[in-house]
Amino acid sequence: MSRSRILRHDELPESCNPIWVEWTEPVLAILVKPLTTEQLKDWARSEKFEMGKLVNSLAWLETRGLVAADRTNGHVVWTVAPPKTPKPRRPMPTCCPRCKGPMVPEPERVACLKCGHSVYPPGDWDVGTY
Repeated sequence: MSRSRILRHDELPESCNPIWVEWTEPVLAILVKPLTTEQLKDWARSEKFEMGKLVNSLAWLETRGLVAADRTNGHVVWTVAPPKTPKPRRPMPTCCPRCKGPMVPEPERVACLKCGHSVYPPGDWDVGTY
């Protein structure tokens, strides 16, 4: 491959570019079984897959949680990451912690109808149930 076709680091596409999906497909396919970094490099050499592309593909996949690296026993072992299970959402409070009046959900908070006390819910509250 000629030197002019190799992308320099500052010429890499943005991470939201769909080309990354195409570039990382072979890496994700080979990781159906756990492989060390050296085994991945050997695979890349045999497939004529550029080392820079391999490193960037692994980084892109890892930032999206699609692959995981186990850094134990002196070797880095890459595997396909297990699917993440979403955390259960907590229901919002239905009564005011101050006066025990009824709470009404609003776009960014829950407000008491009786005393006006506001509770700003954390991100894991299920706003749609009320």
